[in-house]
Amino acid sequence: MALTMSHRQAVTQEQALAYRSADRAGKRRIPDELVDLTGWHGNYARAALLGALVIKPVRPAIPTCKVSLLTPS
Repeated sequence: MALTMSHRQAVTQEQALAYRSADRAGKRRIPDELVDLTGWHGNYARAALLGALVIKPVRPAIPTCKVSLLTPS
């Protein structure tokens, strides 16, 4: 059974926490487990583990219409 994207993200997040504190042998084993589970390529699994713990900034939405059009005159 294939995993959905949300399940893959949850597994990657959980494995990334273990990857961060793992020793050298663990850092070799954890991406291999992720490859077996998700079917990803090894390089992509490693990059996903490293990127899962990075806080991504969220930019505010840019208004698409003028404020003067929204206010009643």
